[in-house]
Amino acid sequence: MFKKLSAVTLAIILSASMAFAEKGSLKIGILPAPPNISASVKFTEPSGNNILDAEETGTLTIIISNSGKGDAFDVTAELKADKKTRGFTYNNTVSFGTIPAGKQSSMDIELRAGEDIPTDNIAFSITVKEANGFDADPLKVAFRTKSFEPPSLIIADIGIDDQNGNSSVEQMEIVVEGVDAPKGEIRVAKGLSVDIEQGLPVTKTQNRDAFAVVMGNSEYKYAKNVDFAVNDAQMVKRYLTEVLGFREGNIFILANATKGDLELYFGTKDNFKGKLFNQVKPGRSDIFIYYSGHGAPGLKDRKGYIVPVEADPQYIELSGYPLDVFYSNLSKLPAKSVTVVTDACFSGADIYDSISPIVLEIDNPVINLNNGIVLSSSTGTQVSTWYNEKKHGMFTYFFLKAIHDRNADYDGNRELTFDEIYRYISDRSDGVPYYARSIHNVEQTPVIQGKYQGRVLVTYEEK
Repeated sequence: MFKKLSAVTLAIILSASMAFAEKGSLKIGILPAPPNISASVKFTEPSGNNILDAEETGTLTIIISNSGKGDAFDVTAELKADKKTRGFTYNNTVSFGTIPAGKQSSMDIELRAGEDIPTDNIAFSITVKEANGFDADPLKVAFRTKSFEPPSLIIADIGIDDQNGNSSVEQMEIVVEGVDAPKGEIRVAKGLSVDIEQGLPVTKTQNRDAFAVVMGNSEYKYAKNVDFAVNDAQMVKRYLTEVLGFREGNIFILANATKGDLELYFGTKDNFKGKLFNQVKPGRSDIFIYYSGHGAPGLKDRKGYIVPVEADPQYIELSGYPLDVFYSNLSKLPAKSVTVVTDACFSGADIYDSISPIVLEIDNPVINLNNGIVLSSSTGTQVSTWYNEKKHGMFTYFFLKAIHDRNADYDGNRELTFDEIYRYISDRSDGVPYYARSIHNVEQTPVIQGKYQGRVLVTYEEK
């Protein structure tokens, strides 16, 4: 009577030469149970009409499930359009890594439609491969694109706005003459931020081994919400992929991150090997961290904390994520370089309603980040403001504008360094300090820390 074997496969390998040399001998190898992966795909776009309109960015969400009893290794999805379409760009490969047995994983792929995209149908073939040949069945997905249509302008009313208010143009009065707008000239309604969201600089940079964690905390349970934080995080992700050459699958987006999310990616005081640590390729990976949201000082220990969305500010020492742990764990990454950009203040002014801002008296946790650069939106005793007209954080807006406009490349060598970015955003006549005073009547001074401030972030192509 044979005993039942589960979760393994018996492979009987009979060597022809051994069959004669050692008569009657068998070799038995035990192989792991195989995975069984399947895939599904979903197309979404921001307007909700299921059409990728000109100047829109849609999303293909690929979900891969492993219903087998073994892990699926080095799972990748490759996208191939049925034809080349003008003004349409996307990343054609995304990596899922290892998918354990009984688990699933999903990835978003951005589909970018330029201003010149035509009205057309686009069909994709998606091939999902696994390292040991346990591939999923191929997928197909199709959607429509729509070319740009200039708005139709209708005159709703006509009036005269004159100096004395009697709606009549009299001698010696000054009025403003109207100007005809040619068809197609007016593109975007007033009030929308377009100067950093369109026409991103073109580079040929490819940084395939780089990884990023991009966080935007907007919706808080026990503190006031942070406007535009998630929007800022999404825009930073676009710059990472389109300008800095990061692979889409190497960017982890955390919208409204919890303390559990922060500990998962960056580790804890007792275990620094979080999810980010396991992604790093020693000596080859550039790491980029972005955070927009609340920061806070501990009322008892006066240390700095990142504020997760569920944290109670009155108990921030228990419910917050400590800055010293954050920077200590980043310093242990075996990375080529680490860049941290934070649009948050740690004075307490934005999060404690009835308590005056607290001056942080803590050891500088950035000191141990030997291969890192840290750009912060304000000093420890200041608040970080918003640029409501542009629908971005003030600091984030000027950080991205420095990359976008090339104006921060002061020496004109087509290489944008961190000290050039800092010079641009901290300019007291045209940068963050000026606009924070002009719009909000507060002082906001960005801060840069780190040894290698001459490190190049962006290399531009010739115009």
